[in-house]
Amino acid sequence: IPEQQRVKCKSCKKLVRAYRTVAVDFCPEVLIIPFKRFGGMGALTSFVQSSITYPDELDVASYSSSSTGIYKLVAVIFHQGMIDNKKYSCACLDQKTGQWIYISKDKSLIVDSSGAHSGDALVLFYQKSSR
Repeated sequence: IPEQQRVKCKSCKKLVRAYRTVAVDFCPEVLIIPFKRFGGMGALTSFVQSSITYPDELDVASYSSSSTGIYKLVAVIFHQGMIDNKKYSCACLDQKTGQWIYISKDKSLIVDSSGAHSGDALVLFYQKSSR
């Protein structure tokens, strides 16, 4: 690890790798998780190409200091293309039928749950499960 990415330990005074743990105090009925997919500034802004993976269900106990519960993925917004040639689409769960619907500018169609997963995810929507 480069020296500039390390911090001085208060106890031993050595340069060490630092870790940060983040916890949420309260989890609402719907969790909205956006990903920062754009980097740079002005004319130098670019789309971050790293692929994202995410679960169908999320147990918030490991992320929250006081909330517990299972959250179920109910919608995803996707971003394809680059900054100047972008295309947005989404996948939404019809909670009455349990079917996933993929929606883009050109089409909408019923897909299986894998249609709600893409490395191009931009925003995830999770709803607290009643089970």
